[in-house]
Amino acid sequence: MNYTDYSQHFGKDKFVACISHNDYNYKILEKRKSFVSQFSLDDTNLVIPHQTHSKNISIIDRSGIYKDTDGIISINKVFVLSLLVADCVPLFLLCTKTNYLALVHSGWRGAKDNITTLAINNLISLGANPLDIKAVVGPSINKCCFEVDDQVAKLFKSKYSISYKNSKFMLDLKMVVYDQLVDSGISKDNIVVDNNCTHCNNNYFSFRRQGESAGRMVAVAGWY
Repeated sequence: MNYTDYSQHFGKDKFVACISHNDYNYKILEKRKSFVSQFSLDDTNLVIPHQTHSKNISIIDRSGIYKDTDGIISINKVFVLSLLVADCVPLFLLCTKTNYLALVHSGWRGAKDNITTLAINNLISLGANPLDIKAVVGPSINKCCFEVDDQVAKLFKSKYSISYKNSKFMLDLKMVVYDQLVDSGISKDNIVVDNNCTHCNNNYFSFRRQGESAGRMVAVAGWY
């Protein structure tokens, strides 16, 4: 199984944060459990949000499926968090003092609704200090490939998009999420941005490139 490992960025023993490549379609639950197990994570404690491009965030108190949820937060090391992506931004968050953990799925709808800010505010309300939070902005569709219409582009400040053609714009979704992190008090030194474009790079699934046939990568974070 091929994947990118971000665990070292967080500087915590026995902590795993990684995202798969496109060798399997991780919409298939058994494939997702197999991926989790290779890191000695407990697949029986897997958390599976049913993602709907919402701004909804769930604070985890059990394993299993969480309906209509695009952000999941765990304050208990027993749970293993997962997200599916195929162009949207997978965001990893960890407070290194409290060990509170979050995974966030942010497409343009989530970014418009500030789901990143909401997740950080939830962590703060639970007792995390933003200066102790480390973040990874995972692989997603980049500005080079993310064409949107003017109705979507104008939902964001003009600095995040460039005019393309026929009233189309190229939107920098990663930069929107990055700025939301910084505006929420996360230190720039604590943020890693994976600049891989899922549309350009054939090692990733891309809904924009592949359409309905696209599989999904899985982002996973947890403790062993």
